[in-house]
Amino acid sequence: MTEPLVSLQMEGRLAWVRLNRPSRHNALTPDVVDSLRRAVESIPPVTAAVVLCGAGRSFSTGGDISEIARRTGPERVEYCDTLVTGLNAAILSLWDLTLPTCAVVQGAVTGGALGLALACDRMEAAEDTFVQPWYGQAGFAPDGGWTAMLPQRVGAGRTADWISLNQRVDAPDLHAVGLVAAVSPDPIAAARVWAARVSEQAAATHHRTRRLIKTAHARNRLHLALEAERRAFLDLLREPSVDRWLDSLLTRLREERKASA
Repeated sequence: MTEPLVSLQMEGRLAWVRLNRPSRHNALTPDVVDSLRRAVESIPPVTAAVVLCGAGRSFSTGGDISEIARRTGPERVEYCDTLVTGLNAAILSLWDLTLPTCAVVQGAVTGGALGLALACDRMEAAEDTFVQPWYGQAGFAPDGGWTAMLPQRVGAGRTADWISLNQRVDAPDLHAVGLVAAVSPDPIAAARVWAARVSEQAAATHHRTRRLIKTAHARNRLHLALEAERRAFLDLLREPSVDRWLDSLLTRLREERKASA
């Protein structure tokens, strides 16, 4: 039987939502983000807390560059429109939860995949975690909340600097700027401890707290910001130079894989 692209498993009252494409570092495709949204929307009402994680060595490397690169012209634009639209829907489905949510991240958290973690209340990170944008190397505009959510967490200047320099930010620095709550050798175990603690608290308090924070105005603002990212992404995708940038990026990635093999 084919493994699901995203799994939803209950462990008592704790829901585990897992990206399950480890052979591709959980790279995102339209099918993956749609499966994620459906999994989140299927979380049972009795759930006390939610953990989002990724199978394998990486949380997710963002949009599957090879799938984007093998398409050209209008077909590429249509594919990426479906992908980013689906990613935004998955981000909003996570953001809309009134349950305590935690993203467990390890290895690469790159490109638009960062938005999935940003949509959660908390991030637990493995020691090998790093965040990196890669947009300038691909010729793309930022998506996945890099401009819609990250500036609120680490500041507008730092966000712009990370994107401009394609900055790789490792786990200790992510913790230092408050993007991750803790760095540990076993973030899955840390997430279980977190879930046990929040489960001891009144569920009504959790729900009311999130309704007070996640107002209709805040939700509409996030929706509009994500939609602006989608439009900018598609605009740059139509630029003639994008093929050159993509070819250069794929060559670089292949060389890095050979060097690390």
